Amino acid sequence: MDKIILRTIQWPNDLSEKRACLWDISKQYNFPITTVKNRWRNMVTEGFIVDLIVKPNEEILGFNRAVIAINEKTPLPKETVQFLKRIEYINYLYLIEDENIMVDFIYPKGKDPIEFINEITESRLHLLEQSLTLTDNRLECSVSKKDLAILDLLMSQPLLNVKEISTQTGINRTVVSKSIEKLSAGNAFTVEPIINIKAVENGIFAIYMAEVPNSRVKIMTRDVCLLLNHNFLMTKYFVLNRVIILACFPNQQEIEEFKIKMNSLNVEKQVLTVSFRTIPTGTHIYKKQLENLISRLHLPQPMESKALVSEPIRDFSIDDI
Repeated sequence: MDKIILRTIQWPNDLSEKRACLWDISKQYNFPITTVKNRWRNMVTEGFIVDLIVKPNEEILGFNRAVIAINEKTPLPKETVQFLKRIEYINYLYLIEDENIMVDFIYPKGKDPIEFINEITESRLHLLEQSLTLTDNRLECSVSKKDLAILDLLMSQPLLNVKEISTQTGINRTVVSKSIEKLSAGNAFTVEPIINIKAVENGIFAIYMAEVPNSRVKIMTRDVCLLLNHNFLMTKYFVLNRVIILACFPNQQEIEEFKIKMNSLNVEKQVLTVSFRTIPTGTHIYKKQLENLISRLHLPQPMESKALVSEPIRDFSIDDI
């Protein structure tokens, strides 16, 4: 049940047609709602789930997203890690075994991404400029003032259901439901559960990467996710001409079986690399930029309300790179 909850609470996913809350999961799988809430609460209190992040599409905020490799000796000095974690434009740092460190970041539209990452890191990093990959995360729907108010609330309380969102925003429940359907289908936001690697007993983390024509990226991403079967799907990127998926396998046997299944995929260049670490660096830039946009549009702020389910813990316990 925990795996079903994790895969369904993430958006986008291959199990539902729109963003799901715990109530939706209860209805979809006919699980008692108290059981679903308790299982989620246990994953949070036991430290398995570190955070649940709702991120609006960068285009809404006037940004683009990219990934670039840096050529640095590992482990990075602790002061360097802390310095990078304080930079609000950096989403994640990925360390892949025997590979370079990957920096996932956002940058303002109209700016050169390499110049920008050098600027915000004070040119402290040795960038491998040829590795720069721009994400193809295009917004595919219009976004209204009410949509922005709903997204803003979900960033603070990602587990709210339609009724609760309606109550706190003052927006009609039907309008809220249609808004979430539109935003889900239009690639307007993602929901990302952040898993504490240290809390996964015997879990083996791996990153799958493949090079495919851009027209096949989303189809390939779906096919790889289906091959993962019951294994944890952590995060997937829609990147120009690349499929990148982070997953957690329960044991080595599952990894070997997945490698065999990989041969069924119609792709020439693909690789599965095990043993990597990641440092989520927060989403305050998304929240701040969205609030600035709402302020400029003179939208009312939602009413405060106590969440029905415990909010995820905000402090990370993942080892530094």
